[in-house]
Amino acid sequence: MALLIEVQRRFTQGLGRLSPGALRALAGEPWRSPEGFELDPQMQVILRMSNRMGHSDWSRMGLGKARHVLEKTAGILQARPEGAVNVHDEVLRLPGRTIRARVYRDASATGTLPVIVFYHGGGFVLGSLVSHDGECRALALRTGAMVVAVDYRLAPEHPFPAAIDDAVAAYLWVAERAESLGGDARRMAVMGDSAGGNLAAVAACDLRGRPESPVFQVLVYPATDFTRSMPSHEHFKERYFLTRKSIDWFLGSYMPPGVDLRHPRASPLYTESLAGLPPAFVLTAGFDPLRDEGRAYAEAMQVAGVTTQYRCYEGLVHGFFSMSDGIGAARVAFDDIVDALRAGLGTG
Repeated sequence: MALLIEVQRRFTQGLGRLSPGALRALAGEPWRSPEGFELDPQMQVILRMSNRMGHSDWSRMGLGKARHVLEKTAGILQARPEGAVNVHDEVLRLPGRTIRARVYRDASATGTLPVIVFYHGGGFVLGSLVSHDGECRALALRTGAMVVAVDYRLAPEHPFPAAIDDAVAAYLWVAERAESLGGDARRMAVMGDSAGGNLAAVAACDLRGRPESPVFQVLVYPATDFTRSMPSHEHFKERYFLTRKSIDWFLGSYMPPGVDLRHPRASPLYTESLAGLPPAFVLTAGFDPLRDEGRAYAEAMQVAGVTTQYRCYEGLVHGFFSMSDGIGAARVAFDDIVDALRAGLGTG
């Protein structure tokens, strides 16, 4: 598996060295969204290969295999930053359960650092401290902040609201112990991608008005509306990594029968008021079923008076946050995240 991953990584990186004409010939005719967005040609080559290999539907793999595959394949395009990072794990003993967190700190950093509490993606079913390790290392090296990744409980073993309960409790645990960890409890951000973006958004709502509340939030293609009623869910239901069948499986695992999909701790877009939330940077992808609900949440925060920066990376797909080592356009998006965090936490 390790050799296969390295071969795939080198192949993807090689795509970026091709001339535009050669890359287009390999990708084929451009794939376009209904709005006219053109898929990044590097991304198109990878998608064509993935679809031919049958890697588009997580639900077909079964739970154990899917979790294993995500951890292994995340290493293909995951960030590989240069620089030493001090990393250690913490055990969070919370009421009725124990979870882990991983703390990342630039080895050359001194003094007290702002804190990024990070929640990984994976549909509330997949993902771990391993699956997003490269991104957390890169954030620690490049933002001037300490990163704390939270290993929240996963469905179906622990359905809603276990994940968001863990997300909020872990944030408060970090805030309480920030000084001993070398962090500044007055400058904390929440961040996550996909399901993790959902948890970051809901945690910001839950923590609003508390002395420990975050000062910034970064939401990377967040799930904000579990009704899935917006057009992008229909436009991109197949062949763009996150398929309708996969989302069916994720939500069916996470949401117990009878729970309202509009519950604000599940779908933050239905929160009665978003006023008073911390400033936000919301990112979406042009070819992503979650695109429209991410944009809608950004717009709702703006209407509520929340300082919100929104950016759609038109040529990318769901999952680009974990592709910055191989996809040029994903690297640009990661750079933008770093800039936003440095500004939001006062390290830039």
